[in-house]
Amino acid sequence: MLFRTLRAASDRVHGGPESAARRSILIELTEDTRTAPALAAARHISRQAVQTQLDALAAELLVERLPNPAHKRSWLWRATARGRAQVAELKAREAQVLAELSGLPEVQRIAAASEVLAAVREGLGAV
Repeated sequence: MLFRTLRAASDRVHGGPESAARRSILIELTEDTRTAPALAAARHISRQAVQTQLDALAAELLVERLPNPAHKRSWLWRATARGRAQVAELKAREAQVLAELSGLPEVQRIAAASEVLAAVREGLGAV
């Protein structure tokens, strides 16, 4: 029940469930460069599925590929200035929605809970 409610709220803020995968990849690429296989492994999905999302992001000039000195056939990907700006706007919209919600814990407590959930996710990914 909570998952569906949160998913609906996310879709309202971000424009629909079809953009969730691309949004996740773009956010990660604002933090550091990654290869398609590394992005796929972190999500437990195929490299081809990630490559489809990367190609769509590249077509919108939100990410760019770079030569990978460690591997001749596996590009490094990073967010462009346009991609970083889009992520900044996205985070601002999220913060605004969280700030406007009444009856919920403070935004800082929600952020702390998010960090805990991210750590759990990372721990489960190592299993």
